[in-house]
Amino acid sequence: MRPGTHWYEAFLRRNQELSVRMTQNLTCSRGLVTEEKIRNWFREIRLYLEENDFQEISQHPNADETEFFLSPSGKKGIAERGSKVVHNIINNGDKERITTLINENAAGELAPLMIVLKYDRLPKTVVALMPSGWGIEKSQNRWITGETFFEYICNIFHLLG
Repeated sequence: MRPGTHWYEAFLRRNQELSVRMTQNLTCSRGLVTEEKIRNWFREIRLYLEENDFQEISQHPNADETEFFLSPSGKKGIAERGSKVVHNIINNGDKERITTLINENAAGELAPLMIVLKYDRLPKTVVALMPSGWGIEKSQNRWITGETFFEYICNIFHLLG
């Protein structure tokens, strides 16, 4: 037996603690990350640095990359009322995205940003739209590679930083 045409609306009326929300896309690999896993990773790194007398490394500047979806909203989903963020787990290749390298210099100031786009050749129109002081690189998989990081250090961080 199949639900009737108004079953969905009646379900939501019966379950006032639920609401319909727009989801945010999240890749499967990022969806598997938990707060406990992150805390354990930092604990392991701290122990490794202490065991090898490398504590001073944690006092130096650092860089990180992250990806941003150009279409962050996903589909409608049902979630607990009041939920701030509802995720939709997607495959890595499902949505167009860019990678951004965020870095700080030795003084603790934010260094120039770099974004990585999937192009064989960067279009002049895209380059012209970049904010002043930002770097732009290309990569077939939109990830930061040894080559793109080298270009960042030589042509962006060193010159603009």
